[in-house]
Amino acid sequence: MLGRILLALIFIISIGWIGFVGFDILNVKSNFSPETLFSVNDGKVLVVNRSNEVDFMQITDFSDSPIATMFQELATENCTAFISQKQAHLLLNNTSNWNESSIISLFSDAYNVSFSGSNFTAGEYEGRYFKSSLYLFQGEISKNQKEALIFNYDQKASASIIEINEASKVASVEDIYFLPSGKVNYIMRDEAILQGKKVKDEVLFGGILTSKFATYHFHERDYYSTKDSTFSKSPMFQWTLNGFVVLDYKGQKVIVSDYIDGQDPILILNDLHQTQDKSVFKDRLLVDFPSKGASYHIKYLEDLVVISESETTCDQVIADFKLGNTIALNKFVHNQVFGNLPKLVSERFISNDVSYSKTVYQGRILQTRFGAGEKEVIIEKQETISMNCEFDIVNFVVSSGVGNVVVQGKENELACFEDGKLTWSKKFEQKIIGEIEVIDLYSNGELFTLVNTSSKIHLINSKGKYSSGFPVELEEEATNQVKFYRWKGKSYLLIALANKEIIHLDGEGRELTIFNSKELVSEQIDVWASQNKLFAGFSNTSFFEMFNLEKSISHRSFSLPIKTLTTKIPNELRQYGIENNSLIKLDQKGSKSKYSSFDNSQLLKIVNDNKNPILLLKSSNEIHLLNSEGIPFGLIKLAFNEVDDIDLITMNSEKTIIGVVDGLENNVYLYHANGELLIKKSLEGQRKVQLENSAGSIQVTTIVDQFIIQYFN
Repeated sequence: MLGRILLALIFIISIGWIGFVGFDILNVKSNFSPETLFSVNDGKVLVVNRSNEVDFMQITDFSDSPIATMFQELATENCTAFISQKQAHLLLNNTSNWNESSIISLFSDAYNVSFSGSNFTAGEYEGRYFKSSLYLFQGEISKNQKEALIFNYDQKASASIIEINEASKVASVEDIYFLPSGKVNYIMRDEAILQGKKVKDEVLFGGILTSKFATYHFHERDYYSTKDSTFSKSPMFQWTLNGFVVLDYKGQKVIVSDYIDGQDPILILNDLHQTQDKSVFKDRLLVDFPSKGASYHIKYLEDLVVISESETTCDQVIADFKLGNTIALNKFVHNQVFGNLPKLVSERFISNDVSYSKTVYQGRILQTRFGAGEKEVIIEKQETISMNCEFDIVNFVVSSGVGNVVVQGKENELACFEDGKLTWSKKFEQKIIGEIEVIDLYSNGELFTLVNTSSKIHLINSKGKYSSGFPVELEEEATNQVKFYRWKGKSYLLIALANKEIIHLDGEGRELTIFNSKELVSEQIDVWASQNKLFAGFSNTSFFEMFNLEKSISHRSFSLPIKTLTTKIPNELRQYGIENNSLIKLDQKGSKSKYSSFDNSQLLKIVNDNKNPILLLKSSNEIHLLNSEGIPFGLIKLAFNEVDDIDLITMNSEKTIIGVVDGLENNVYLYHANGELLIKKSLEGQRKVQLENSAGSIQVTTIVDQFIIQYFN
């Protein structure tokens, strides 16, 4: 009987012990299991399997975690860590059981650790431990009140990021593999990613997109549509074939998209608004583009379209393509964008700080990343600016500074740019005679554009408004380009008419007097002082008349044996030309001097450089530099024969630089006076070149199609 009672008692004690142990095990699991400790309130959980492999600078999702920085101070080489993104708590699972000694070793000297049984404090943090698990927290922590989560991650990864959604379920798992080369591979399992393709964005965009960007971000169409519902409902989704690139270009956001054949983006947007030929719209294309209340411009770029809130930015991206400033033609940038990351991707991001790619594959996202420490800076210094005139260019005049140009069009258009931005434009009904001039009307730095047609003289200020008294209506047809000059602190204009009259006007367009010329004047009038007397030169291709403006009488006249170019030296006007392949000079008395002979010679230009005229003469494929006495001091042997234009400048260092436009290849070459190339590469340019000294550097202005391009630095 006693044996039965003892047996029953042992049985009851055993059941109690089993219950106690089971409860204790459940309690430990509740307190030290990551699946129950973490919840939707944590946002994401970072699992660190091997902390010595992890570059925390590249795990940007946890840069603001309230406890991640503290974790990096701990000695955790033998631990697997679970770190909250939004709450100040973490769990450390060690390879061996924790004890007071190992916990003290875990913390640096900066933390004062004290124990109370299995609980402890370390500075402002509280903790508890059981066997190989240690839980550390600060303040109130919201724990998981629902069923335990399931953390399914790769324990061979360096780290993993587990995202918890609003339904308290695991939304995605991203396994991260840090490799010794600095390369980082990611594999993400995300149930929300149901579609996406692999695209070779290098083929689509590399040969066309500018290399001058701060960031490059490619998005494959279907993959991006799962992340941005605005895009999936936008007209851009309708026309996009493979994807698009978002660039940070000089601080402006630029979108460059391909499009389906037959789905013209500009036509789609116009059809949407029942408009025609519009290129400015406000329809939202991405969740963050355009910005609130803003509109954007859209323009064609080969088989792509370029979109930006700034029209100037669109034009500059297009100009970079025309100039060859593309990713494909810049080996360094091309390697940074496409050299290290996979070729087939669903997303690619490149910046100075980080680069990564993502590829959708069998319901997973494979990501490769490089950090800032593994890359050099890819942004190029600004070397050009471009100005889109949207008309065919025949001439331009450059003012000091960058991007200050007045441009003349083939169909009598004018466009004025300041700091590279269009400030005003006009189009005249009649043909512009001669060339445009930019003048300092009042000698106070305020610039005006002066131009004339056969019936009017136009003088326009920097805002695009007519100066007082203009335009001036002419009673007879003008036969030459209007001449501006200043004398004794006042401004004057001279223009020749078809009836051989010369109209003399003041700076406000008021007629002062009328002179009569002996012959019809077709060349622009020259004005100069000789022996303190003011003279004008009236001429055509075969006649020259020296006219005393103050006495209103003809001083002398003589025939011109050849067509000449004029230049002024102190107290004298000189004319130069080519006669029987010899350079000749005519002084203001008509006396002729003959200088050297040159084969197939042509006098291209006379540059009044620091009041010392320099003659630029072409002989076959050579350029000769001569002073006003016909003495050569420089020779350039060209690799081409067609010269469209030439210009010369002497820098502060007294070095003479010559710019030459190759009329066949449409390139600009820069030379020293001794014939050596200033730079080995040519600059793309057509028809005209103008050199300026910009803060001690050479500024080259030229034409590329309908763009004015300025090269500098």
